Amino acid sequence: MSNFIVNSYIVAKAGFECQVATGDNFGLGGAGGYITKCGVRVLDSNSAIGETVTKVKFYMKQTGSPSGTVTLAVFNNGVDQSAGGSSINAATDLTDEFQLITFTLSHTIAEDDDIVIQGGSVDNSNQVSVSQNTSNTIGDQIAIKLQSGSWSTVNRNVYWCYQ
Repeated sequence: MSNFIVNSYIVAKAGFECQVATGDNFGLGGAGGYITKCGVRVLDSNSAIGETVTKVKFYMKQTGSPSGTVTLAVFNNGVDQSAGGSSINAATDLTDEFQLITFTLSHTIAEDDDIVIQGGSVDNSNQVSVSQNTSNTIGDQIAIKLQSGSWSTVNRNVYWCYQ
């Protein structure tokens, strides 16, 4: 399969290139330490639906000194669908600059999938951040977070791509 652009924030399959991060972010440990999962929700018009992915990339960085294991997971209506997403070490795999971080898993993307990072030892001063765009929103995806035990969307787009 050749490259095709899903939207300006996602590029799929062969090229596996992601748009460069903007510098705005949200992340694990944010909102006073209460954000425990964050990422992107795939909405009904997203052309990624039905694609089987083996790699997902997010632009990520650390703020302060987070530690521990951060894992990729997929939830749909709050039910874990991830079946073994890979993980990174927040202290050694992230820097204070955005970089493209690759996670692996095998999953067929479905409507309302929440593709998120979770875990790590984080708090409001020591966060694992994901890049997002606050000025443009696209109707086929939206930022998602689990904060204080409740899922909520954020009217933003997350920079992510998959293969």
